Amino acid sequence: MKSLIKILSIALVCLLTTACVMKPYEPPQSGKTATVVFDGTRMPTVIPFFERRLNVNIYDKCFDGHPNVDGALGYVLIHEEDFFTKEVVIPAEKPIFLSYGVGGSCMVNWGFTPEEGQAYRAEYDSTFGGCRGGLVKTKGDAKVPGLKFYKLTTWEAAVGAEDAWRSCDNIDR
Repeated sequence: MKSLIKILSIALVCLLTTACVMKPYEPPQSGKTATVVFDGTRMPTVIPFFERRLNVNIYDKCFDGHPNVDGALGYVLIHEEDFFTKEVVIPAEKPIFLSYGVGGSCMVNWGFTPEEGQAYRAEYDSTFGGCRGGLVKTKGDAKVPGLKFYKLTTWEAAVGAEDAWRSCDNIDR
């Protein structure tokens, strides 16, 4: 009986820890879409021979419960050789949130409504003590209408609450 309880306890812990992990992003197979490419070429190479890559999280709404589950469409890893070339298909004509950067330590967070058929470029740059980024159209007018940048407060950054910007309580602050 003790071994059964032990096995069930381990299985429960495994189940709970994997249930809150964000899933890989699966692009829409139909409907209105747009594309985005990611530029991380200005990222410094911190450790020689260590691959530079951007972690990209894609969401379709704010969250009330768990940030990696509520509204999470998934994550994509953009490797250095894919900067500028790997097009990520995203839903268009409805609000979307992009969060991208290095790990969870320095992420750039945007909210916008992609236009159908439009191509976008998300830029990332490490700066002294932080990071910055931009989001522009690659066709036509470079400005993205309704683009909102979401920044963590100093307190949220200090305590490691990197998803606080997407909380439904904070989304319009």
